[in-house]
Amino acid sequence: MLIQTFHKHIHRIQAALFILMALPAVYWLLLSLEIPVPYIMLSRLHLVILLSGELFWAVFFYQKNFLDCQQPKKLACFGRDLLLINVVFLFPFVKFYADPLRSEVPVIALIQPYLIAGYVALLLAGLVWSLLLGNIQQARAWLNGRIDAQRLHDYRQEAALGEKFQTNFPALSRIPLAGVSLEKLYQQGAGYLATLSILALLGLGLRLWQLDALPPYIDEFFHLNAARDIAQGLPLEQVLYRRSLYTVTLPVALSFKLLGVNLWAGRLPGALVNILAVIPLYLLSKRINKAVALIAVALYVFSPWMIAASRNVREYAYFPLIFYTLGLVVVALYESVPERFVLHRDLQRLLRRDILLYVSLLIFSLYFIQFIDPRSTLKVLLIYYPILGLLLLTKIDWRNLANIVITALLLTAGMIAIALIGDSLGGRFLLADFANRNYAFFPALFFEMPAQQWYYNRPLISYAIFALALLAIWWHDKHKIVLPFAFLTFLGGLLAFSVLFLKGERPRYTINIEIWFILLAAVGLYCAFLVAEKTLPRYRWVAWLALAAYFWNIPHTLNTSLYTQPGWHPITDEYHAEIAPALDYLQARLAPGDAIVTTTYITGYENFFSPGLFREEKIVIYEREDPEATDLVFAAMDAHRNGWIVLDYPRGLLWSQPVPLRDFIYKDKQVEYLGWFGNVYILRWDGE
Repeated sequence: MLIQTFHKHIHRIQAALFILMALPAVYWLLLSLEIPVPYIMLSRLHLVILLSGELFWAVFFYQKNFLDCQQPKKLACFGRDLLLINVVFLFPFVKFYADPLRSEVPVIALIQPYLIAGYVALLLAGLVWSLLLGNIQQARAWLNGRIDAQRLHDYRQEAALGEKFQTNFPALSRIPLAGVSLEKLYQQGAGYLATLSILALLGLGLRLWQLDALPPYIDEFFHLNAARDIAQGLPLEQVLYRRSLYTVTLPVALSFKLLGVNLWAGRLPGALVNILAVIPLYLLSKRINKAVALIAVALYVFSPWMIAASRNVREYAYFPLIFYTLGLVVVALYESVPERFVLHRDLQRLLRRDILLYVSLLIFSLYFIQFIDPRSTLKVLLIYYPILGLLLLTKIDWRNLANIVITALLLTAGMIAIALIGDSLGGRFLLADFANRNYAFFPALFFEMPAQQWYYNRPLISYAIFALALLAIWWHDKHKIVLPFAFLTFLGGLLAFSVLFLKGERPRYTINIEIWFILLAAVGLYCAFLVAEKTLPRYRWVAWLALAAYFWNIPHTLNTSLYTQPGWHPITDEYHAEIAPALDYLQARLAPGDAIVTTTYITGYENFFSPGLFREEKIVIYEREDPEATDLVFAAMDAHRNGWIVLDYPRGLLWSQPVPLRDFIYKDKQVEYLGWFGNVYILRWDGE
């Protein structure tokens, strides 16, 4: 009787348990968004979620395995499903209770040593259980079927639209080049084009909103001042700052010519080029399927990291368009190479026009980063070449002895070339120093709750999404190379930066890895949506919305564009110093004979915003870090009777403090500390 009553009201029981589980979870989400809500002790909140959650999933899988199927499954399937869902369900609670700050509670301190080990054991038990039950092949077939079904639907839809375009617009289809482009555009379908256009416009709005609100950081001035000089007629051969001259400075110079010399015009090209990257990203990820492509584009346009980087005059804003385009070339080249080829026998097949075009583009890229713009950080593109070589090895017929010999010779030549290139670069970027590495810094930019990602302040969801992406790579068709290429590029770059990179630890250095992490995250989210749809078919929209809300911290993305506070930027970790108040103060008080002792940051700002203010009396103390800064200040005071000491924070004071920030006497000169103006310290000496 009791069991019959339970079966009769099982849906009501499920709904009640879901509400008990969902309401505390929503409360927790509100807390993470810093929305004011009445305080409830988190440990008590967790008890409600855990108890109601365990009961909900038990009832759900009982219904799924015994009531909703014609042939009830074994009890082992029920236990396996419950175990596997707990792997994800218990994720945030393990993180919460493992926090060392909560070890003051005796009960928590008692269980803490066993939390991680217990969770890992649960994970391994779930995997082993699934393997023993032989369901891996079923899951693999199901995932491949869903991905391929979407791709097949995309292919048929595009073929039908292509025929419709040629029938309805025969004149347009016959136009050379333009006709093919218009047909490809038409084949995407009105719905996809509208969605892409809306996403691109939203992304552009986020990049342009208050574009000039933050003052430039020091590296921006190198491009801004060089671009202004070019716009005013300086020949290119006379431009002193040549890093990213063609990729960054020249577009900014063109913008200055069209819109005038101002910060908004200087940052505009980077924002425009950054949003144009959705085109090669869409074309690349569409090779998986269009659903993944739309998710990837959405992740890209709303990425806090990409938005923040696009709003600075630096090559990092231009990276995505270059990297996705060259990645598209690498994938197209791989797909053009025949399977199981023999080098000396199939040479004619390897000399096709399309393959030669792709190889030429890759060679030109090498030439550009090595000889035309050797100082640019575009050199990280070099990681593409060994990964392409590694992937091409899978296409060689290894049963042929000549193939083995020729491949060994080519690999030797490639390693010699890499060594020579590394030597020519002086080893300035990749140097091994295993004793002084912060190995966790760069991985932390992608996992847990980094400020650079959509899931900022979201407990550990990145691990679940990344795990689903890895499953998709492992289970998906190995002949489709986009996913393996993205994963190898991401992993290779992450390892190189974590282990070998010594120039510094800044998020901007590794933004090229984020480019491929976006594609992996899109695949992981797509798989998560499929699992949600499979697990909760009756509530799939609720599951999708809940997953999207838990993954995407919307206020954080918006704050990237709304952030206008000078100082350390929370996303890029660059220092945007407020210099204008100091220059205004000096302009009102600077006498013709006064000397200026200052930093390169302030002179760069003065050169762009107030050219001529310092005239020829300025003395630059140091470039970045100068151990003799104090001697340079005192030498300037010896040489000039009156003058000013103008030090920006932190460029002028992070590594050294050349003078005391107070009144003091140097020889016969009285030095007066005038205070803090914006982000600048000002002192004045008077020898009279």
